[in-house]
Amino acid sequence: MPAANGTIRDKRSTAELFAENTYQVTDGFALVAGAQIFRAMRGTDNDTAFFISDYPDGTVSRTYTYLNPKIGAIWTPAGGTTQFYGNLSRNHEAPSSVVFYTQRGSLPNSPKSTLNAQRADTV
Repeated sequence: MPAANGTIRDKRSTAELFAENTYQVTDGFALVAGAQIFRAMRGTDNDTAFFISDYPDGTVSRTYTYLNPKIGAIWTPAGGTTQFYGNLSRNHEAPSSVVFYTQRGSLPNSPKSTLNAQRADTV
């Protein structure tokens, strides 16, 4: 991405593997278990002017690797016309490759850092 006073070259890749299985405990009750393995690589090579604070100068890369578990249950009352489903799961999302490397402060010489992945738990 050309900047007004420099160049930003970003690299990114993401790979995910997901597996899930349902175990029928009784005719009306089942357990669901699953897992997702998530790996994302982010990299940037910034050649920016010293007064541009949004995208700091430098080359950096980071790899984000997470295991996201999932567990749930399915209950089908007698008659079988309705199902109730409950689920607890975790999810991670790596930051975009342009903004994952940032200044911690607003001044040009503020310390630089990489952002962590977002994490969410869903019920």
